[in-house]
Amino acid sequence: MKKQRATRPAPKPTTCIRSGKKRWPDHKSAIAVLHLATNSRHFAHQKGYVSPRNEVRAYSCDACGGWHTTSQAATSVTSQATNPTPTRVA
Repeated sequence: MKKQRATRPAPKPTTCIRSGKKRWPDHKSAIAVLHLATNSRHFAHQKGYVSPRNEVRAYSCDACGGWHTTSQAATSVTSQATNPTPTRVA
Protein backbone atom coordinates (compact mmCIF):
# COMPACT_ATOMS: atom_id res chain seq x y z
CA MET A 1 0.00 0.00 0.00
CA LYS A 2 1.35 3.40 -0.99
CA LYS A 3 2.07 5.80 1.84
CA GLN A 4 0.44 9.20 1.37
CA ARG A 5 2.40 12.35 2.08
CA ALA A 6 1.01 14.74 4.63
CA THR A 7 -0.12 17.90 2.92
CA ARG A 8 0.71 21.27 4.35
CA PRO A 9 -2.31 23.52 4.83
CA ALA A 10 -2.44 26.60 2.64
CA PRO A 11 -0.76 29.53 4.38
CA LYS A 12 -2.90 32.47 5.41
CA PRO A 13 -1.71 35.79 3.99
CA THR A 14 -1.56 39.07 5.82
CA THR A 15 -1.43 42.48 4.14
CA CYS A 16 1.73 44.44 3.29
CA ILE A 17 1.83 47.70 5.23
CA ARG A 18 3.10 49.71 2.26
CA SER A 19 1.58 48.19 -0.90
CA GLY A 20 -1.59 46.52 0.41
CA LYS A 21 -0.63 43.32 -1.45
CA LYS A 22 -0.96 39.84 0.01
CA ARG A 23 2.05 39.13 2.22
CA TRP A 24 3.40 35.63 2.86
CA PRO A 25 5.55 35.24 5.99
CA ASP A 26 8.40 33.30 4.38
CA HIS A 27 9.76 32.05 1.08
CA LYS A 28 8.47 28.52 1.69
CA SER A 29 4.90 29.80 2.07
CA ALA A 30 5.17 31.91 -1.09
CA ILE A 31 6.43 28.91 -3.06
CA ALA A 32 3.57 26.79 -1.69
CA VAL A 33 1.14 29.41 -3.04
CA LEU A 34 2.86 29.26 -6.44
CA HIS A 35 2.36 25.48 -6.46
CA LEU A 36 -1.33 25.94 -5.65
CA ALA A 37 -1.66 28.43 -8.52
CA THR A 38 0.08 26.04 -10.92
CA ASN A 39 -2.23 23.21 -9.89
CA SER A 40 -5.25 25.47 -10.30
CA ARG A 41 -4.19 26.36 -13.86
CA HIS A 42 -3.50 22.71 -14.68
CA PHE A 43 -6.85 21.38 -13.48
CA ALA A 44 -8.77 24.29 -15.00
CA HIS A 45 -7.13 23.55 -18.35
CA GLN A 46 -8.11 19.88 -18.07
CA LYS A 47 -11.73 20.88 -17.53
CA GLY A 48 -11.68 23.43 -20.36
CA TYR A 49 -11.66 26.51 -18.13
CA VAL A 50 -9.24 29.37 -17.70
CA SER A 51 -7.89 29.83 -14.19
CA PRO A 52 -7.64 33.35 -12.77
CA ARG A 53 -4.47 32.26 -10.93
CA ASN A 54 -1.54 33.70 -12.88
CA GLU A 55 1.21 33.85 -10.24
CA VAL A 56 4.56 32.64 -11.60
CA ARG A 57 7.21 33.83 -9.13
CA ALA A 58 7.78 35.09 -5.61
CA TYR A 59 9.86 38.06 -4.47
CA SER A 60 10.89 39.51 -1.13
CA CYS A 61 9.55 42.89 0.00
CA ASP A 62 11.89 45.33 1.69
CA ALA A 63 8.96 47.31 3.13
CA CYS A 64 7.29 44.53 5.11
CA GLY A 65 10.01 41.86 5.25
CA GLY A 66 7.63 39.30 3.79
CA TRP A 67 7.15 37.72 0.39
CA HIS A 68 4.74 38.55 -2.43
CA THR A 69 3.74 36.61 -5.54
CA THR A 70 3.42 38.10 -9.00
CA SER A 71 2.29 37.16 -12.50
CA GLN A 72 5.19 39.15 -13.98
CA ALA A 73 8.08 37.08 -15.29
CA ALA A 74 11.49 37.90 -13.86
CA THR A 75 13.29 40.70 -15.66
CA SER A 76 17.00 40.53 -16.19
CA VAL A 77 18.66 43.70 -14.89
CA THR A 78 22.03 42.67 -16.32
CA SER A 79 20.66 42.28 -19.85
CA GLN A 80 19.18 45.78 -19.68
CA ALA A 81 22.49 47.18 -18.45
CA THR A 82 24.61 45.42 -21.09
CA ASN A 83 22.14 45.92 -23.96
CA PRO A 84 20.68 49.40 -23.54
CA THR A 85 18.07 50.59 -26.01
CA PRO A 86 19.85 52.33 -28.87
CA THR A 87 19.08 56.01 -29.35
CA ARG A 88 18.85 57.66 -32.71
CA VAL A 89 20.93 60.70 -33.43
CA ALA A 90 19.24 63.01 -35.91
